[in-house]
Amino acid sequence: MTDKAKPVALTASVMTRLRTTGERYAIWDTELSGFGVRVGAGGKRTYVLRYRPGAGGRTTPLRQVTVGTWPELTVEQARRKAHALAAQAQLGGDPMADRTAEREARTVADVCAHYSCDYARHARLRPRTVKGIEGAFRLHVLPDLGRTRAKDVTTARVRELHRATADRAGVYQANRVLAYLSKAFTLAVENGWTETNPVEGVRRFPEDRRERFLSDDEVGRFLRACDQLPDPRAADALRLLLLTGARLREVTGASFDQFDLEAGVWTKPSAHTKQKREHRAALSPEALSIVRGLRAADPFGRYLFPGRTPDAPRVDLNKPWQAVCARAGLEGVRIHDLRHTLASSLASAGVGLPVIGRALGHTQAATTHRYAHVAERAQADAVALAGARFAQLHARPAAPVAPIRRRPTEG
Repeated sequence: MTDKAKPVALTASVMTRLRTTGERYAIWDTELSGFGVRVGAGGKRTYVLRYRPGAGGRTTPLRQVTVGTWPELTVEQARRKAHALAAQAQLGGDPMADRTAEREARTVADVCAHYSCDYARHARLRPRTVKGIEGAFRLHVLPDLGRTRAKDVTTARVRELHRATADRAGVYQANRVLAYLSKAFTLAVENGWTETNPVEGVRRFPEDRRERFLSDDEVGRFLRACDQLPDPRAADALRLLLLTGARLREVTGASFDQFDLEAGVWTKPSAHTKQKREHRAALSPEALSIVRGLRAADPFGRYLFPGRTPDAPRVDLNKPWQAVCARAGLEGVRIHDLRHTLASSLASAGVGLPVIGRALGHTQAATTHRYAHVAERAQADAVALAGARFAQLHARPAAPVAPIRRRPTEG
């Protein structure tokens, strides 16, 4: 790009008279040093500013930053904008570098991708967990905030997103989205992409615990429906879910080397448990019988419930579960409710909450406390039985007491 030798006072009339020569050239302003207009080969007119950043004087290389285009900006508007940029440079700033940083600033989409990809891989999050995170971001976060710079997101904006998600998908999903976004911004703060986490000031919506326990009658119907299931291995998997209170992925991914059939103990590795801790669970005779039967039927297999190939475990039990629920007439029951059913059954039998927590692999006492009302009811029933027994003893006629005859003393 060539420069016209003689600077001129840029005006609206000068701008209209600039010729298109088929080559790029520049005209510089006489009123503001470094301010000029660049004329493209096709005639496009762009305002520019040449400056030296900081106080380096002539030892600092010249830089050129775009101010705007004509006629979108008048000459006076462009000159005022260029004057502000020049003042910024004289005070030690660098408008060109600032613009580059602005273009490279991380967006919310970048923040979400880092969490669901880089961090998830480093932290070895489960594929199902990653799928849930990606789905939450794709459906509820990225459409509204994806292109927004992370440092520009405010708490008010997140609160608005939280409410909109609740209207769209319910409070449970809205709270999950909020939790995922909070973690994503926590990582962004650690990486220096933003200074604060805007999610911290947003309160989650109150949630009613979705607890469903199968009654004794429903348990019977469930087990009889399992007996009629065409897939016997799937039926055993469903029975183990009820008998052990294990989570779905713990059962479907279980391998025979996790079981001590002599001691009747199932050692779940940390990679399979939600708490990322090894969990040793005692097996009931019924559960142990199922595992022994599976071992006898498949002496050399790796997994209790292999998938499409023997080298991979089964992924889910959706179809068998739906078939059993339909046959047993169970409504509003999730497969995870089998875990709640075992816990409530133990509590009804008078088993203490700490023991129930250990059986289920809970690491926090508060998690097991949800079954406290069942344990209290069992305790009340037991105390009532004892009270009735004492009342019966009180009402029973006393047996006659024979007088004690003393021997005559010898004189």
